[in-house]
Amino acid sequence: MRSMVDAIREHHPNMTRKQIYHEASKHAAFFKHADNDPAAVLDSFDLPEAEAVL
Repeated sequence: MRSMVDAIREHHPNMTRKQIYHEASKHAAFFKHADNDPAAVLDSFDLPEAEAVL
């Protein structure tokens, strides 16, 4: 069974697994810690990418 990371690497072969996990976790960390800075803005949020992860 292929993982989501494997699928991403097909489209971004220059990225390592570690880089992919780091990119994926940035958004989760932003939402998890949103109460620390309620005025913060997540500029790099991409709805199609979020839907793909979900």
